[in-house]
Amino acid sequence: MTTLDPARFDHNADVTRTHSAELFAGLREQCPVFHSEAWGGFWGVTRHETLRGVGRDPATFASTPGVMVPPMPGVRPLIPLESDGERHTTYRELLLPHMGPGPMRALDPLVRDTARDLLAELAPRGEAELYEDFAKHVPMAIITALLDFGQEPELWEWTDTLIYERFEVDGDAAVAAAAHGLRAYCERVVAERRPVAHERTDLVSVLLRAEAEGRLGADEVIDLSFVLLIAGLDNTAFGIRAALWHLAAHPADRAALEDDPVLVKPFVEEVLRVYAPVPGLARTVASPTALEGCPLEPGERVVLLYGAANRDPDVFEDPDAFRLDRRGNPHLAFGGGVHRCLGSNLARLELRVAVEEALAVLPPYALADPDGTSWHPAGPLPVTWDRA
Repeated sequence: MTTLDPARFDHNADVTRTHSAELFAGLREQCPVFHSEAWGGFWGVTRHETLRGVGRDPATFASTPGVMVPPMPGVRPLIPLESDGERHTTYRELLLPHMGPGPMRALDPLVRDTARDLLAELAPRGEAELYEDFAKHVPMAIITALLDFGQEPELWEWTDTLIYERFEVDGDAAVAAAAHGLRAYCERVVAERRPVAHERTDLVSVLLRAEAEGRLGADEVIDLSFVLLIAGLDNTAFGIRAALWHLAAHPADRAALEDDPVLVKPFVEEVLRVYAPVPGLARTVASPTALEGCPLEPGERVVLLYGAANRDPDVFEDPDAFRLDRRGNPHLAFGGGVHRCLGSNLARLELRVAVEEALAVLPPYALADPDGTSWHPAGPLPVTWDRA
């Protein structure tokens, strides 16, 4: 049992994930909208209905001032996440036709071949570190294919630094250096791609054609390429890792999936709901308003706690249980409203195929360190299995 102190609540802290069911239930019951002094102060929102309302009101709750708490120092605005109004609409109109269900269905063979090849190398060993050896490689292969980037190790190193070093007291310089390195990489790719963009189908070329049409500026092409890469790497790898952990920690669920493969899709949705990869994103109050009776002033930050909303008993029966028979799963792992994640179809595809192929290729495996390995954080997932 852990002590609930809303004034000190930090959605990024390990204890928040370790005790998520307990903490989120306490917050929803005692103070569903609360103020925390962490990271310079913010209002936390826990209820599903309230989060959806904020997502549907970008005029009052703006994204342009920044959605990361804490922010990434030295990083340009993370568009389209940190944009509003016409510019945000332009970004989505450009990218949605290439990120929708149809284009993602066409990617299934590439994702499946990637996953199958990686697992085929692991299967004879009898052991593996599934995060480094598998979960990270699937989204890397796919997002770099979509952008037509290379697969240099630095891409992951820069991404990990941007996402995680910002939590460290002395991490600002490392984050700024990673941002500089990744942006320079994107600048180089964009410059090399520009002369041939008219004859190519990768996402960088799509953005460059929009630049040629006057719909994007040169910096926006680079900024969007930057964000598409980091968004396509970390969160999906986290989700795949959580799914693979669950298969080991809950062998009955693995057996159920093997008996009825149709259950893989609801399994993926429960992974997204229970193990929400993004704990929360911020909005900034643009005009005086109130949430659940709490008055809010312009400039104040509001953090949408997706993990808490995904366990709201007003929406989800038996909310803290992982249920394969759950029907109608309106979780908010991908956010909601106009800023709903553009990559949701890709993330679902990669998660589903990673699970399907792991079930097909790897025998039932066990956690090598069950007491020291959980569904979080992003990090090593050593497992073992009996070799045939």
